Amino acid sequence: MNYTLGGAFASRINMNLREAHGYTYGASSRYDSYRKGGTFVAGGLVRTDVTGAAAKELMSQITRFPSTPPTAEEMKMAKDSNVQSLPGHFETTSTTAEAMATLFLEERPLDYYATLPAKYRAVTAADVERTAMAYVHPAQLVIVAVGDRSKIETQLRSADLGPVEVRDGQGNLVTVAK
Repeated sequence: MNYTLGGAFASRINMNLREAHGYTYGASSRYDSYRKGGTFVAGGLVRTDVTGAAAKELMSQITRFPSTPPTAEEMKMAKDSNVQSLPGHFETTSTTAEAMATLFLEERPLDYYATLPAKYRAVTAADVERTAMAYVHPAQLVIVAVGDRSKIETQLRSADLGPVEVRDGQGNLVTVAK
């Protein structure tokens, strides 16, 4: 799912923010998963003058994703990339150790990597859509923008993505406004 959303160069987020709009050199998303949950992070470094527009486009991609399943081409690219990248997990001593540690940290079976290619190949667009519906929650996201307040605050307020909180360098709340 994330490969198509923002986990790859050809992902929807990167193609929109980089290729369609020229807001950034690169944008992406990732899930950090743990045994009992994890985090979702999406974004990129954007030009100051397009901060609000870029945030709006990013949220638009994330919001639309659960109801727009991947195309056959996107599915093929995601499957091929995931299968072909598996040897990289065993390329060096440290990546092999990390792969082995993951088996125990994630409580995976010892044949996990041997069976993974077939599991990737079996994923359908309906599986991706179902997973997106379960795990992509745009209303729960917090947008964090760092930059020249005098240049980005008005843009973010105009983007109408929710309340804008301004915090100082120590994380203290300075203002909250719609």
